[in-house]
Formats: sequence, C-alpha cells, structure tokens
Amino acid sequence: MNSREHLLVRDGKDMLSLSHEHLSMYHGSEYPGGVALAWQALRFALPALAGGGVVRREDVLLKTPFPGIGFFDAVEMATRASSRKAFHLLDGMPMLGNPPASPNRGYFFFELHAAGGIVLFSLKHGLVPDEFYTLSEANARSPLQGAERERLMALRRAVGAALLASKPEDLFDCHHLSPLPRMSAEGEDDSPADLSAEDALPPLAVADNGLPLSITYGAMLRYAGRQSECGVAAAYMLLRQALPLLAREGMPERKDLSIRCGIFGKGIVDGLEMVTRAASGGRLEIDERLGEGQVVAPEGQTGGSFLFDIAVGTRKGRFILKKALDPKRYFELCRLRDSRGLDDDEKREIERERIAFSKDLLTAEEAYEAML
Repeated sequence: MNSREHLLVRDGKDMLSLSHEHLSMYHGSEYPGGVALAWQALRFALPALAGGGVVRREDVLLKTPFPGIGFFDAVEMATRASSRKAFHLLDGMPMLGNPPASPNRGYFFFELHAAGGIVLFSLKHGLVPDEFYTLSEANARSPLQGAERERLMALRRAVGAALLASKPEDLFDCHHLSPLPRMSAEGEDDSPADLSAEDALPPLAVADNGLPLSITYGAMLRYAGRQSECGVAAAYMLLRQALPLLAREGMPERKDLSIRCGIFGKGIVDGLEMVTRAASGGRLEIDERLGEGQVVAPEGQTGGSFLFDIAVGTRKGRFILKKALDPKRYFELCRLRDSRGLDDDEKREIERERIAFSKDLLTAEEAYEAML
C-alpha cells in the first residue's frame, strides 16, 4: 500500500524520512481523510518541485482555500509551514481549472512554492462521496450525535483509506509546474537520517478522542528536527516519567494535558507539542519566573529553567531537571557562541557536549525530581 512509502524532506543538513503514520500521530483521530489528502498532495507536489532532489522544509510555502484541520496538521508535521507562518488559508484566492468544492466551504485547490519553484494543482472530481458532503455540512451546522456521528467518522476513514490506496498522480490535476532543480549542498547526506535507534526507545502513550497513539522519540525528532535534539530529549524524558505518574489508570487524553514550562527552548516546546498538542491547543504556558535556582539554559532561543508543572485533569505534578544532569560546559559554549562566536576547536567541542547531554538525558533512569 502507498501509505507504507515515505516522504523525504530536508531539515538543516539532515534528510528526514516521514511516513503517513508520522503525520497521523501528530494530528490524531478526528480527520483521517484530511491527513491522507495532505500526505498524497505532498508526495505529488514536492518531488515535482525538487526536479529529482529533495525540498527543504524551510523553503515550503502553501496557499489554499481548503480549510481542513487534518490537512493543516499533516502539512505542519511534514513541513513546519504553520510554525514558519508559511501556510496561508485564502478563501478568495485565484484558482485554475475547475477544482471541486470541499465540504462546508473552500475548494480542493493548492498552490505550493519551494525554492523558487511553484506547482498549482487540484483534487480530481468524483473522489469524495456525496454522503460525505451531506453529513459534513450537517455536522458544521450542529455537531452530529449517535449513529450519524458514527457514520460520519466511518466516511472520514473510508475517504482516507481510498486516498491512501491510490497513486498520487491519479488523485490530482496539475495546472502549472515550474520546478527548480536543486543540488545537495556541501555536507548534506543524500540518504535519510538513520533514526532506528531513536524509534526503538520506549514510545509515549496518549489518546486522541479515545484513539490510542504510540509516539516515539524518533517521531518527536522528525517533527522538531535534529538540530533541536537536546530539547526534544528533555521533553521525551519528561513525558516518559510524568505520564505514568499522572495518568495511573491508563493513557491520558491529549486534551486533558496542560503544561507550564520555565523554559522556552524550541526543541522542548516542539517535543511536547508532538506528543500532547498542548501548544496548538492553548494548554502550554511559558513562565520564565519558574524555577529560580534550578538548571538554567542560556538566554537566546533556549533560555529559562528546566522546571515543568504538568496536569492531567485534576492530577498535578512538578518536575525539575536533576542538577546532576546540568550540562554546564555545553551551556557555557552556547553563551560563547551567542556572544563572540566559536573557533574550530570550540565548534567541535560544543557538538561533543551536545551529543553527551542528549545521551545523559536518554540514559538517565529518572531525569527529573518529581513532586506530586
């Protein structure tokens, strides 16, 4: 099945291999058809734009009048377009061809840019059943309940499965293509980053509207990018320790999780978001006043203290990074990098210290002091 194939994107010097399952982990359960549509749309458009190469995440910009939440989330997981403010929902945008209308509002039309290239394409007619439109529009007027709700969800899953079972080129009409061939830059590897060891670490278990999700450390790194590895490792170990303590009766629902952080590091926030969707759900708060006297990261993109208040419903806990794990030399080098830059020896040292900090986090039996 096509769903087992992978989508390649560049992130920094890494090439990341993403699966449909990775996109589904990020989104959850509500709109599987939208996730499948995004998966196939990106597999259709990005290789065409790359001219035989692989597109950089940071180059992708998408314009569309289609407001699907599953589609939006899946594009974010693969390209980080929303985080970069490069996803534009435009109700009245010009369109080519005769794209089919989407349920409720909008059209299945997409304009995707990357590195100077552009592709305009739309979903073919006849792929979405009339009953799906009818129930979706009824649900928008008043949320469906009981058997009607079950039927709508069954249709969403059926549309997703039908999209996944097709080849991308059989799903879309291409109206315009201007590819920009791109050669690999110096230092870039042409093979996907090997994240098998990261995928093999114990997964984190959460639920999304009752759907069990098993999210690996490797999936968290694919969302955040490996340049944020230390922060992602800190988020992974935090949730690995906190979730069993705060949700003793089983895996917690994402929507029941709220987090207050004393640190605003990108890797930590991205790692927490991949698993809990707390940032996009308005359930993650950054409070730099937390954790005075605790392990403190350098100012800049990471500053703040490694202290976290986490709640699952009414059950709450405070988690503080153990001082034995304080990467003093790594943070010292980060401060030097931000103030005057690093010489070649220091650049090699900061990379060694970064790797060592991540390893220390991931091999700690318990990385945080827990207060319940």
